[in-house]
Amino acid sequence: MFYRKGTMLIPSGPSNHLFIVCNDTCNLGANLLVNISSVVDLCDTTCVLDVGDHPFIRYPSFVFYARAVIHRAENLQRGFENGAITPQDDLAEEAFQRVVDGITVSPDTPQNVVHYYTQL
Repeated sequence: MFYRKGTMLIPSGPSNHLFIVCNDTCNLGANLLVNISSVVDLCDTTCVLDVGDHPFIRYPSFVFYARAVIHRAENLQRGFENGAITPQDDLAEEAFQRVVDGITVSPDTPQNVVHYYTQL
């Protein structure tokens, strides 16, 4: 169920945010997720997504690498089952490649996330 290019809405702060799954569930039973947020004056410009990159994106948005997280697939599954997480359309390959290319480029990506991603 959790695979590269998959997307989902997850409660984050006062609203739901779009999260992108950056890898198929690994042998550790985990997935790397990155958060998409609306562009503001001070944001990480490593990867900016725009209208047309995904049906949920209606304004210029950025990958919030500083909030990239590694989630246990079983916890994500519980979120789907209890309705807290809502599946969305997959991200197109070209946009997905820009997203994952930024994981190791952004100065804001937590080091544990960079390490996890480079070990996949």
